[in-house]
Amino acid sequence: MRHLLLLLGFPDKFVHLVMTCVETASYLVAVNGELFGFFPSRCGVRQGDPLSPYLFIICMEYLFRMLSLASQNPSFRFHPKYKVFGLSHLSFVDDIILLCRGDMNSV
Repeated sequence: MRHLLLLLGFPDKFVHLVMTCVETASYLVAVNGELFGFFPSRCGVRQGDPLSPYLFIICMEYLFRMLSLASQNPSFRFHPKYKVFGLSHLSFVDDIILLCRGDMNSV
């Protein structure tokens, strides 16, 4: 994540703040209405975290850039119906459709 954010040109201070949020997540447990001590998480941002959608969008942007570069490779073969449009992928919310032939070079 750190490398990706830096690669996309985000300022170092912003990257540090985001990585602090991702790497230092901890939880507080409530039992019968009483709060008990914090414990660290094993993996970064969890589902429902306000930061999650933004990190997802950043990762998807990078993936789309990589797919666009891959589609310029001479061994890449577009799906016959989408070659005219030069479409290599479509996305909606958290789904991606790859529009290429099913051979090993394209996939």
